[in-house]
Parts: sequence; structure tokens; C-alpha cells
Amino acid sequence: MFLFVKLKNKSGELINRSLHKGILVRTALLSWVLIVITLFIFILGIIPAQREALKERMKTEAKDIASSIGQVTATAIIDKDYGFTVDYCLKIIKQSNSILYIVITREDGFSLVQTKNGWQQETIKEDPYLPNTNEVTAKFIYSDLVKQNVFHYSYPFIYSGIVWGRINIGLSVKSFDQNMDNLYYRIIWLTILSIFVSFFISIYFAKKLTSPIRQLDIVAQKISDGELDVKVNIKSEDEIGRLAYSFNKMADSLKSSQDNLERKVEERTAEFERINKILQVQIKEKMQAENALTQYNIRLEALDKIYRGIISAKSVEDIIKEVLNHLKKLFKSNSKSSIALFDEKNNTAIIFSRKFVNNEDPISKVEIPLKENFDLELEKEIHIMDCKNTIVNNAFYNEIYFGDGIKVCLSVPLLMDGQLIGTITISSVEHDSFNEEHREILSVVANQLAIAIYHALLQVKIKEHAKNLQSSLSEKEVLLKEIHHRVKNNLQVISSLLYLNSKKTRDKETLEMFKDSQNRVKSIALVHERLYQSRDLGSINFEEYVRKLIIDLSRSYGVNQDIIKINIDINNIFISIDNAVPCGLIINELVSNSFKYAFPENTGKEKYINISFKRIGRKELLLIVSDNGIGINEELKERKKHSLGIQLVETLVEQLDGTLEIEPSSGTTFKIRYKEAIA
Repeated sequence: MFLFVKLKNKSGELINRSLHKGILVRTALLSWVLIVITLFIFILGIIPAQREALKERMKTEAKDIASSIGQVTATAIIDKDYGFTVDYCLKIIKQSNSILYIVITREDGFSLVQTKNGWQQETIKEDPYLPNTNEVTAKFIYSDLVKQNVFHYSYPFIYSGIVWGRINIGLSVKSFDQNMDNLYYRIIWLTILSIFVSFFISIYFAKKLTSPIRQLDIVAQKISDGELDVKVNIKSEDEIGRLAYSFNKMADSLKSSQDNLERKVEERTAEFERINKILQVQIKEKMQAENALTQYNIRLEALDKIYRGIISAKSVEDIIKEVLNHLKKLFKSNSKSSIALFDEKNNTAIIFSRKFVNNEDPISKVEIPLKENFDLELEKEIHIMDCKNTIVNNAFYNEIYFGDGIKVCLSVPLLMDGQLIGTITISSVEHDSFNEEHREILSVVANQLAIAIYHALLQVKIKEHAKNLQSSLSEKEVLLKEIHHRVKNNLQVISSLLYLNSKKTRDKETLEMFKDSQNRVKSIALVHERLYQSRDLGSINFEEYVRKLIIDLSRSYGVNQDIIKINIDINNIFISIDNAVPCGLIINELVSNSFKYAFPENTGKEKYINISFKRIGRKELLLIVSDNGIGINEELKERKKHSLGIQLVETLVEQLDGTLEIEPSSGTTFKIRYKEAIA
């Protein structure tokens, strides 16, 4: 009979579970299908709308371009000034990556076709370049002009109420295609994600709907198994709520009867339990006293070894290693010990750790950011962290303190004069391993360790203080940079004054003198500017300096470097300010002379100026400035010797203690040799 009832109960439980699962699956599947259908309807509606939006954006861009062309070139088109029209259209095409062609078509079919490869004149009368309408047309076509699909926009050119023709814009569809591809890609992934999310949401809501039936089933099974304390927690006012109330009332009646029986049994056994507890307490107290005495002797010996190791250690790391090596003897349940040193100034924490799986486990060392991994306010207090109750959202922290199966940690701060310099932590793989006694012992170790570390760090800081005295030299470098900066600013003021004074005269010779003086001042100011921007205040990169100087000179004399090519051959040469200023002025004078006199007329041949600056041997430098201009004959050479520019060059060469050679063959070549000054 008992076997039959048991089999019957199991059969009923299986039937109830099958019924519950059938309702859950049908409910979840129906809601999921409805969500998926709604999602696909939304997708079918949004794709055409997005496509039209992208098309409208291209249409707006083409309209703006066509309107701009119509406004700027209206008079030129009507007056048949096609040169201006072509130049303006080609300029627009080069400025935009999306414009493939611009075709301006008159009513008689005469067309100006501009593409990125140039322009041509054709006769085009067919659609889409000359449609049979005065309205704007915009569509995607395959264009024979650029051999690819384009967005063709045809805009009527109307001036004074008269239709003169059409302005046709061809835009690249690459951006359109890419945007559509991205749209399809996002929609596909969002669809897949939505299907999965909706599936789980459907299951969730189906569970919520079928939960009352399942709860009634579970409570009924528990009551049949003798668990009379269970309650059905359903508070609805429907049939299921009334059924739940009946279940609870029946369970209360059964529970009351069971309690009366159990109370009588408990009264008879209480006396036996009381006597048994007294005996157990006495035995336990005796064993605890014996264990406490043994542990006290072991810890006293371990503390003595720790103190001896701290005294003999020569560095902070040695002190920490001595403490870590003996902590296992102090705390039997200690599975892993860690000592962290904090440096709030540099936001770093160095953590030394040792596991006690076997005696050969090494001490590990790791450095991590401080404030991102530690709560400094929490670390100032003695605290126990249990992995059951402590939630730390930090990968480093969890790996160091709760890795290797650690369940609980006891952490004590290392304090010196109220300042937190670190923590000492012992860990265990078992919960509730540490008590108040462990706190007191670890606090004693922490106090002694903090004093030792503070003393060792103080010795290190004393040594570092001597090194920091060297940093005062950097202040002189800052002052020197400021001097260069102010000299550069003063020279720019002088250059500006020369420029303002030049505006007061109309004499060409006087104007040339002002311009030459202004360029000389700029060349000196450029040296100080480079020194101010350089990390090495003693020298500058001469190649960068010369290139900037040539740009300024070309701009000053209005020289087009596509017509007069300037070749600079200077490879990674750094020179001091004593050499940079005279060399810069020499190059300024010689290049200025070439700009003014070497190329008086358009001879048709290639024009160039070469500037070379190289080392010859270890200490000698060679500066060569040459051009392929008209050159100078002996008479002109003798006359130029008395000019201010040549006299300035000779003076600067003497200042460098160098030599000057002038070679008039095939233009003019100046060679300056000098020995590099040793600072």
C-alpha cells in the first residue's frame, strides 16, 4: 500500500510538472511570435524611409552646388565667358570628393563637361542632361562620362525669367551605398539581438504568468511530504487566491497538532541535553586552554624571529620578506600573506605576497595603481573581508586578495604618525578563521613593521634629496628659454617697426633697404625662436631653421618655388647660436641677392638655387649657396664687393673665422668654410 501511494505521488508530480511546462512553453512561444512579427513590420517600414532620407540629403547637396554655380557664373554663362565658368566648376570638383562631374547644357545642346580629369565641349541634347521639363530632376543613373553609377541632379538655369539651359551635377554614390550597407548591417544585427532578447523576455513573462500554478503545485507536494510550515504566498482575489487561502488554513491545522506532540518529546529530552552540554563545555574549555598555551609559545618564538629579521634587514624589501617568511608560524590558518606599500604622491601600490602551500613558494611582487584599487579610508581601519559578504568590483584586488581559493582576509593598516603607508593582510581558505586575538597579534606586528619601513624609507629619502639638488639646474634652462623668447619678441618688434617705416616712403631703393633689413632681423629672430622651441638650448636643428628661413624669404619677395626651385641639402646638423646667427644672415643675404638679380627675365630654362651645409672632417663645416642665374663678371664682381650685402657677408665670414670663395661659372657659387666653435 505504501509503495502504491509513493508511486502515485511521483506520477502526480510528473503530471503537474509536464502541465506546468506545457503552459509555460505555449505562453512564451505566443508572446515571442507576436514580438517578432511586430519587429519585422517595423523593419519593412524603416528601410525605405532611411533610403529616401539619404537620397534627399544627396539631392540637397547637389541643389546647393548647382545654385552656387548658377549664382556665381550666371553672367559668365550668358556672356559666353566659358573660361571663368570652367575654372570655377573645376575648382568646385577638386574641393569635393563627392562631385564626379558638372555639365552645363544650353537649350541648343551646347555643353561644357567638367570632370576630375579636366573639361571638354560637347553637344548633348538627350535626357537626363536636357530633359523635356523645366522642373528639377534627380535620379540614380549609370553615367558614360565617369563609367559608373552616379546620382544625377539636373537643375534649370533661369535668369531674368528665361530658361537658358540646365546645370547637371553628378555625385558619387559610394557614400550612399556605404550608408545603406551600414543600415542593413545594423538592422540585421539588431534584428538578431531583438529576436534573442524578446525570446528571453517572453520566457520571463510566461514564468510570471504561470508562477501561481507552479507555487500551488510545490506547496501541495511539500504538505504531502510532511512540511507543514510552508505557506502559499498568493494574495490575489480570484479562484487561485481562495484556493491558496484554503491550503494555508489546512496547513495551520496540521501544524498545531504536530506541535503538541513535539512539545511533550522536547520536555523529556531537554534535561538530558542540559547535562550533556555542561560536560561538553568543561571538556572544550580544558582543550582550549591547552591549545592556547601551545599557540602562545609558538607565536612568541615567531615574533622574536620577526623582530630579529627586521633589525638585520638592510632595505624595505628585505624587511617585508623577513615578515612574510615567519607569518605562517604566527597564524596556523594563514594560507596567504600580503604586505602592501602605498605611495599616494605617485598613486602606486607595491604588493608583496606569499602563498603557504609548501615551504618553497616564492614571494611575488606586483605594482598597481593605488586609488583605483584601494579604498584608503577603509584601509586605515582594521577589518575582516569575507568573500561571502564583501563585494569588490576590482579585478586586481580580487586576484590578489581573493584568488587561489581565499575565503576570508584580515587586514591591519601600517600607520606612522597617523599617516597610512600600507597594509599587512593574512588570508585563509576557510571562513571564520580569524578572531580578536589574531587582530591583536597582527596589530603588534604591523606597528613594528611600520616603524621599520618608515625608518628605511627615511634613509632612502635622504639619499634621494641629494639627487634632487641637481634638479635646480633646470631652472636655469627655463630662464635661458625665456631670454630667447624675449629676444625673439624684441626682434619681431624691430621688424614690425621697419615695416611700418617702409610704408612712409615710395623710393624703391629705400624700400629695398627696409626689406633687406627686415629680412635680416627676421633671420636672427628665427634662430632665437628655434632655440626657444628646442629641448637643447645650446643648439638648433639647422635644416629646419633654413627651410623656415627660405619660406619667409620667398613670401617676402613674392617668389613662386614652382618657378625657382630651392634645393636644400642639410642632413641632421645641429649648431650653436654663435654659428647659427651669422650662417643664417649669410644665407639670407645670398638667397635675397639671387631672388633680386640672378633671374632678371624669363629665359625659358629651369631656375634653381642650391643650399648645402656639410661637415668636412670632425670640426670643419662647408656652406655652399649657388644658383644657375646670369652670374657675375669681373667688373660686376668688383663692384659688388663694395655693396652692403657682400660687405655684410664678408664681415660674417670673418666673425666665423672662415674663408669665402666666389665662383662665377654657370651662375654664381659662394663657398664659406669655417671651423665649428667649441662651447
